[in-house]
Amino acid sequence: MPLTTNWEKIVSTSSKRRFRRVSGRIVAAALCATVVGLSGPDAGATVGDTVTFANIGDVPYTSAQTALMANFTAHINADPDVSFVAHSGDFKGGSDVCTDAAFNSTFASFQTFADPFWYTPGDNDWTDCHRNNNGNFQPANRLAKVRSLYFATPGQTTGGTPMAVTTQANSAVVADNVHVENTWFNKKCVTFGAIHSVSSNQGYLDPNYATNSSTYPVETVGEKAARYAEVDARIAADVRWLDAIFAAADANVSDAVFLMMQAEPSLGPVDNDKVFGTEFVDIHNKIYALAASHPNMQVVIAHGDQHNNLWQPNYGGSTAPNIARLENWGSNTGGVLAVTKWQKVTATCGTPGTPATFSVVDQTVQAIPSPVVPEGPLTLGVLTIGGVGAVYLALRGRRRSNSAFA
Repeated sequence: MPLTTNWEKIVSTSSKRRFRRVSGRIVAAALCATVVGLSGPDAGATVGDTVTFANIGDVPYTSAQTALMANFTAHINADPDVSFVAHSGDFKGGSDVCTDAAFNSTFASFQTFADPFWYTPGDNDWTDCHRNNNGNFQPANRLAKVRSLYFATPGQTTGGTPMAVTTQANSAVVADNVHVENTWFNKKCVTFGAIHSVSSNQGYLDPNYATNSSTYPVETVGEKAARYAEVDARIAADVRWLDAIFAAADANVSDAVFLMMQAEPSLGPVDNDKVFGTEFVDIHNKIYALAASHPNMQVVIAHGDQHNNLWQPNYGGSTAPNIARLENWGSNTGGVLAVTKWQKVTATCGTPGTPATFSVVDQTVQAIPSPVVPEGPLTLGVLTIGGVGAVYLALRGRRRSNSAFA
């Protein structure tokens, strides 16, 4: 929204805003006493303050994308405006293996981001690992592996500069403590919250799980019961976590709530999932209800899954017109698009009582140049490997340099 150019009005509004935030925190403190941790209320925001971050997801999928991850991370690192990287899940393709080695390698590549790396799991990352081409893993086993990597220190992100966050692992509801991946934190006038909501029907999956043995292994009755119980418990925890996120936003007197999850949201507050059942309805109804009760906050639902790259204002319709939808870039079926594009998101704080405004600007990553083949008897294969290695070192050496890319 346009800001006034009258200096006295800016100073006056800023002072009022500081008072509003402090008094609001006192009033709302009891609402989030069980969830506020190290990430607590922000030091304060004034009119025109901004928060900028990189929004990505569904990356890397293919071996070609994995080979270009160093270039991708270096490009984001070179942007001085970016304060953290948000990844909405799916760090592998749906047909890729779920081995420890594969997981460890991808995790290591994400740790080359200079800023905090804030992540929520996707279905490819664990629920779909039962597939034959994924290695026939038990999904619960792979979720444990994901948590051991990305949430090894509860209340802290990973990345080159870890950031303190509040985690559901410290919830007063003991049953929710396993959901260490559900987090929130404040930056200026925005409260950011992650909820573990995934595609593949939240992990219920489809009937082919038990009938199509060429793709899915047959599970025992006990394994199926455990899988369903996990989904039910996670959905209930997500709903409670949404309450905690908005309570934190009230305490921070935030102008916006940015919600990150992997699953593509439904078309409305009471619609079913795009494929099968009602496993997303409780979460979506809660989001719509909370957004409707906070009309002066901009609510953004950020997700991946379909790789459509879109920004959709007024997504909530007449029920909650303050909801917008943001979907990240992603794999383009075997290509490298996911590592050549990312979204630069900036939230701008407004005057008290008005929603923050968001801008989403697509960023294009310069492709790694083809290696120069010198004269001599060396083989092309050796030259190619050496050339890529030289480019990688050059990129690493120029982290955080604005001139590193065109």
